[in-house]
Amino acid sequence: MTDGIVPDSSLNKLSEDIEITIGVETVSVSYRDRFERLKPVVYISKSETNPIIIAVGDSEAPAEPHIQVALFDSSVSLPKSLDKGAALERFFAYILRDLLGLSVLKLLACPRVILKGADSLDSILCGYQKSLLRTAMIEAGARECVFDS
Repeated sequence: MTDGIVPDSSLNKLSEDIEITIGVETVSVSYRDRFERLKPVVYISKSETNPIIIAVGDSEAPAEPHIQVALFDSSVSLPKSLDKGAALERFFAYILRDLLGLSVLKLLACPRVILKGADSLDSILCGYQKSLLRTAMIEAGARECVFDS
């Protein structure tokens, strides 16, 4: 360790990879001995002044008035005050923190995320999918995000 910074090779030894396969209808997550599958959807409050993401994935639909938005459906749009990047960040944060149970302390040496299937979103995200997915994943707490075709 130099100057309080943990070298990447040391972080690789401290953490394990999370493998996420992205699909239009399903997102599959593999971490250690766990395998989870969920829908790439977010539930957004119907507030006109301040719509917020109130639930994600296969969670039970919220009781309060909401809009369900499929993240990889190009015919569906988000409210003007939310963008695709913010919705993806919340979705990935749910995967890292809630679904896999990675606490803030564990996120200090967060596993590297390997994303598969990003190219399947090319027609929806017009070639920007890797940049958008990487940024959202890093903002959600991943240490590193790499793509595997």
